[in-house]
Amino acid sequence: MLSQLEIEKIINLHNEQIAQGKTLRNLKKRQVTRILCDGKRYVVKAYLRRWWHRLFIQAPCKTASVALLEGFTPPCIGDTGKELLWQYTIYEDAGNQDLYAIMRDARLPNGFEQLYASAGELLARVHQKGIYHGDTKPPNFVINTAITALPPVVIVDCDHIIAYNKLPDHRRIFNLAQFIATNDIHPDNLELYPTCMQAFAAQYAKTMSLSLEQLDVLLTKAVQVALSSPRIERRVPQETLFSLFS
Repeated sequence: MLSQLEIEKIINLHNEQIAQGKTLRNLKKRQVTRILCDGKRYVVKAYLRRWWHRLFIQAPCKTASVALLEGFTPPCIGDTGKELLWQYTIYEDAGNQDLYAIMRDARLPNGFEQLYASAGELLARVHQKGIYHGDTKPPNFVINTAITALPPVVIVDCDHIIAYNKLPDHRRIFNLAQFIATNDIHPDNLELYPTCMQAFAAQYAKTMSLSLEQLDVLLTKAVQVALSSPRIERRVPQETLFSLFS
């Protein structure tokens, strides 16, 4: 964990980034920056206090929420507590590329299929623990280039985490629908997108020990949810979704 002096230094750099408009996200209630401090990179998230309480009413301790995903997400290494106007949490930075960003690029990186397979294994292991992550869109699957103790792809933005003894099917299906339907695909990658999703689905099924029939049922329901749910910010064309697992 960071010392109090280190936390204060990082937060000051965060506020400088905010003032300069250099942010990963800058909303009225939430601010996110990437900070370089003393040769190390961190991600800083700040939440307006009165909103923090409403957001985390089910899991009021952010550090505890991250702890549920230990081994799957960058560790939280600093926390200011809830007495300030803004609540700050500081994380190790796993890397600056994610599965959404690479799909928007005209040239996919070498080994892109394996990255999607790694995402499938990651989500399956999260589900095996009975954990529902409220935002499994591809931007939250970060390619890990910095934290050796974590897998090649890690999940971030753990703001809405619910732990069950056994994950309900509707939660599992919603997570799958979010992942397959919310990519912004570069036109040059449209033909490769089914390959990526099939690698993702195959590794998810293998890790979960699902039969082909069980996987087919899950994916069919996930596509249906992706097409019908107003909570899914669908970016993938309908015809592409229908072709993913045919």
